[in-house]
Amino acid sequence: MPLNGPPPEPLEAPLPGIVGDSPAMRAVYERTRLVAPARTSVLLVGETGTGKELIARGIHRLSPRADGPYVRVNCGALSESLLESELFGHIKGKGLSPERATTKRADSRQPTAAPSSSTKSAA
Repeated sequence: MPLNGPPPEPLEAPLPGIVGDSPAMRAVYERTRLVAPARTSVLLVGETGTGKELIARGIHRLSPRADGPYVRVNCGALSESLLESELFGHIKGKGLSPERATTKRADSRQPTAAPSSSTKSAA
């Protein structure tokens, strides 16, 4: 039976540009490959220097939206209210109709992932 293209990579196969072959890194590769096709926003949290942005770029490259823009949001650099506005949108003024609402960044630019440089966890 002929194949249409190359065989898919194993879920735990390393991602381009990321070094590591420990069981923990293989689990990260697997989760990255599992979440990449999903049409959802992804929030990556962790200590500074742990590779959140590399994983975010990997998710984006493996996603159906890989040809679209990649939007990086440094959540640690934003106040709580500004972060909420950037990610989820807001309504300008009180009592305005929903058509005056701004869209969240994820809707307006369709990023695949938004890494956080903060150690705060999402609720």
